[in-house]
This record gives sequence, structure tokens and C-alpha cells, in this order.
Amino acid sequence: MRRVVDASGAVKWLLREPGQPEARRLLDTGDVLSVPDLLFLEAANALARHVRLGEISELEAASAFTALELLPIQVEASVPLLPTALRF
Repeated sequence: MRRVVDASGAVKWLLREPGQPEARRLLDTGDVLSVPDLLFLEAANALARHVRLGEISELEAASAFTALELLPIQVEASVPLLPTALRF
């Protein structure tokens, strides 16, 4: 099965947030996890917000972003993902 994950879901893979266990389970399903190409920009913005709020350090944000880059995700152009994303 193919699943489309947005930035809010991806950030849950990286930081302790409500819904993190459910989001992390997606990584173990064996499903193809497709992410829009804008995900990295959106995730960086979310991580920066957590730094500004004092919830994580800059080093933790940088480490989280590196971890995101290493995840088994398939980066795709945003527009073609819309039909799949809208089904959920």
C-alpha cells in the first residue's frame, strides 16, 4: 500500500508529540511512504518553531532534520500526490 505523509506526520516521527506512537508505526508497516517535495521545507519550519518556543535546542532540531533525511521515504512532486492524499 502507498501512504502519503505530510510534514505534521513526519515531525511526529522525530519529536515527542501527541500521536507519535501511531505515526512511528507507519514506518514499520512496509508500506511505501510518499512525501511531497515541500515536506523538508515544512519540517524545517516546524523544527524552527520548536526551537523558538524553547521546546528543543538548535542541535536537537538539526539532528531531527538529519534523521528525517535518512528515513525510508519516497520524495515526490507535490501535485501528483494530491489524489492519493485526498482519499484519506
